[in-house]
Amino acid sequence: MIASLWRNIHFLLAITASIFFIIAALSGAILGLEAAWDSTKPQAISFSKISLGEAKQKIEAQFEEVYEIELNSKGFLLVQGSAKKSYGSFYVDPVNGRILGKVKKPSPFFQFVRSLHRSLFLKETGRILMSFVSFLMVLLVISGLFLLRNRMGSFLKLYAPIKEPNFHRKNHIILGRWFWPLVLIVGFTGFYLGLDRLGAFTFQARKVEKHMAGEAKINLNKVPLNELEKLVYPIGNAPKEQFDLSLKDRSIRFQQGDLSLIQTNHKPWSQRLHHWSYILHTGEVKLGLALLLTLTACALFYFIFSGLKIAAKSSWALLRLRARNQTTPLLILYGSETGNTYGFAKLLKKRLKKEGHAADLVYMNHFRIQDNTQMLVILTATYGDGEAPANASRFMSQFNRQSPKNDIDYAVLGFGSRSYPKFCQFAIAVDALLEQHPKYTPLMPLFKINNQEEISFQQWETLLLNAIQSKSPADPTL
Repeated sequence: MIASLWRNIHFLLAITASIFFIIAALSGAILGLEAAWDSTKPQAISFSKISLGEAKQKIEAQFEEVYEIELNSKGFLLVQGSAKKSYGSFYVDPVNGRILGKVKKPSPFFQFVRSLHRSLFLKETGRILMSFVSFLMVLLVISGLFLLRNRMGSFLKLYAPIKEPNFHRKNHIILGRWFWPLVLIVGFTGFYLGLDRLGAFTFQARKVEKHMAGEAKINLNKVPLNELEKLVYPIGNAPKEQFDLSLKDRSIRFQQGDLSLIQTNHKPWSQRLHHWSYILHTGEVKLGLALLLTLTACALFYFIFSGLKIAAKSSWALLRLRARNQTTPLLILYGSETGNTYGFAKLLKKRLKKEGHAADLVYMNHFRIQDNTQMLVILTATYGDGEAPANASRFMSQFNRQSPKNDIDYAVLGFGSRSYPKFCQFAIAVDALLEQHPKYTPLMPLFKINNQEEISFQQWETLLLNAIQSKSPADPTL
């Protein structure tokens, strides 16, 4: 039941938010490429060994007047001021203060994609929606991990070799095993950034320290430049005029003359977390991270495509409100996770009809004993570590609550893979359940098929038809 719960959650989440996941994945991949491209530009310079004091001195030597120094989210150092009879915002090399070029307006295309990614052009409503989609992404990863754990047997076997004949299912699992940490990070950081933009953490108060004149001074040579957000210069040249310095963990106001501290505001942890969440979510500043996030966005797009393709064959049964009624004495039940077993069940029904035997076909969770039921044929796969497929998860509990009036013949066919220790375990359990019931008589022994071998299925099908014919040669309904 627990495995079925995680399977239902995983499927319903994917269906509910698939269109938003597609938008987020495609726009995220484009923005990841933009971040990677920005990391190769001349103004993308590492500031890890440069202090704010050193950079300030070099910049002031190159500019006639400086109004602001800013380190933006892309990791570019911007200076607003006047130099060489030109006024505006410039990209600057902090090592020597050299101007690298004027700040250009953002690309309209990337602005369009960014707005789509953040809010779907719906402003606050869109931000709430995309934040919720990020939360669903986190739940999708968690449910996927538990499904993978159920399939492999334990979390310790998460990266064990896997044999899976279905191309999309196999790649879905392989990519999922390697990309789940990154998708989880993208989902969590997107959710947090969305909440932060909506003001969810404004309740956190800042710790404010006021300083007496001359009590303490700031040493800008001990402030790493990569901690800078913005330094705003005072308007005048008087010694008591004040700088406003915003760092990632605090904001400081200090005097121009002797650099005496006036006030220090310590930022709450939410703002620090916002900074790291932004970097981890966008990959800006880090070329390797940007490329990795772009690959993650592409992987997420494939997860959606392959997941829906897999689900289209079988998991839609989770949403079915009813199945067709059982009217014939011969009933075919199927338990299918990927749709392959369902395909064999349809082939069996077609072959039976050709031989003159009418049969109803329903999934195992819909099994109901009818007064006219005389024969039961069960085809079932085994999911993961010996568990039932999604549409057979309630069969045993329903079976135990039903008492047939007449004797019923039965046959069980199991599908599985010998690469798993519990090969056809669910089929074995179903066969044992029927065998111990006094009203059920085996028509033929349990038959197990490895990796959907068609030859083995045809052999079993022939044996079944012979058994049915020998049991009721004169009854055309069987």
